[in-house]
Amino acid sequence: MIEWHTVASSAINRNGYDKDSLLLYVDFKDSTPQYVYRGVPMVIFKTFLNAPSKGSYYHNFIKDRFSF
Repeated sequence: MIEWHTVASSAINRNGYDKDSLLLYVDFKDSTPQYVYRGVPMVIFKTFLNAPSKGSYYHNFIKDRFSF
């Protein structure tokens, strides 16, 4: 089951995580469909949720580091 969270970000609406399949979902404000990243550890998701800048965290720790 996907655990969804609406986030305060100028670029991202919400993100979700499926802990059973290690899938991270990122729903950007300016694109459809959602991006789905594979093999993302839960610690990355939790840190993403708590990051002061979701966009910076995404660019530094998720984009180009996990397959989608």
